[in-house]
Amino acid sequence: MKKLNKVVAAGLMAGMLMVGPASVQAAEVTVGTDVVSSYLYRGITLNSDAVVQPSVDIAHPSGLGLNIWANFDLGDDDGVYEKREFSEVDFDLSYTVDFDAFSLTVGYIEYLYPSQTDVAEDAEGGLTVTRLAPDREAYVSVGAELVPGLDLGLTVYQSMASSDGTYAVLSAGYGLEVIDGLTLGLNGSVAYGAKEATGSALLGEPKAGWHDYLVGVSADMDVAEGLSVNAFVNYVGALDSDVLPSELVREDVFGGVGVYYTF
Repeated sequence: MKKLNKVVAAGLMAGMLMVGPASVQAAEVTVGTDVVSSYLYRGITLNSDAVVQPSVDIAHPSGLGLNIWANFDLGDDDGVYEKREFSEVDFDLSYTVDFDAFSLTVGYIEYLYPSQTDVAEDAEGGLTVTRLAPDREAYVSVGAELVPGLDLGLTVYQSMASSDGTYAVLSAGYGLEVIDGLTLGLNGSVAYGAKEATGSALLGEPKAGWHDYLVGVSADMDVAEGLSVNAFVNYVGALDSDVLPSELVREDVFGGVGVYYTF
């Protein structure tokens, strides 16, 4: 873990300790993993081969939260990645305040790329290979339950490292418990990005505009106390091919299964 991440984790634990030992014990911890057919990020296919995505989520009654998420590549995507290595590890520190009609969350994410490298030309015309630099984002999210089971949210991300890109996502989801312990869900989202945050920036011609959309279905089942399994299938596409070029959406359908335990 990088020094900054140690500071983030220490800050979360310090905040928990300030509200007393009883409250520390009340923190809810969820550990789990998803096996996904491919790794897509904001409409862009990062790895078309199967991946495993483990996570740990700590939620404290005070509103503090810490999520650690990783991507483990099972395939190399035609040589882009190393097989059976972690290509990404994210640390997400957040604070949520609940109001009568909505909730407000502010957060910070650091993206680390432990096995990814960047190739650049030096002054003599030679090539240098360096570890891919971390990326950082701050975000603000507003969410509300419009009617029982129907949630609406808006999240705005602001890059703090490699670019000044802004990326905004409007999302909606509906969940219905069809039988005891089994919930079926529908979800969707549309996203808008500034020039530096859009897929076109990867091809050297950054353009601002409507970026990507997603629609999906899911099923979640409680199988034992604290233990649940889920399955999902999503479809993604470009809202504007000039903003998100079609060659970056190599997989438009992806799905997976997951197991989670909460204690």
